[in-house]
Amino acid sequence: MNELPEEFELMSFFEVEPIKADKDSDVPFYYNILTYVIKSDLEKIEIIISPSYGDIEIFWEQNNILKFNWRFYDIETLKIEKRDNIECMKITFDSENMSDCFLWVKPSFKIIGGMNITH
Repeated sequence: MNELPEEFELMSFFEVEPIKADKDSDVPFYYNILTYVIKSDLEKIEIIISPSYGDIEIFWEQNNILKFNWRFYDIETLKIEKRDNIECMKITFDSENMSDCFLWVKPSFKIIGGMNITH
């Protein structure tokens, strides 16, 4: 990834601390794998970010049933911004086949964007 929010910005966006794959404090944030788990009574959202690989994987469960599992590759940038006055994460890709994606985790989970369809 060429651009990534600071660690504290991601924690603020997701409102949880990440679970780090490598717990060694000497491993830079950028080279770790970060898992953010957001839970409520009925749903669980798990977002795994691998900055140095440019990957994000998202799992969304409702009532313990997996509803959505999507993995994004070739991510160029992650940015936190406001759309319609609500904070979201903008994901841009280093691929002509993908359009920008926007991810909201509050007030509810929502994702818009993805593959460019060409006919």
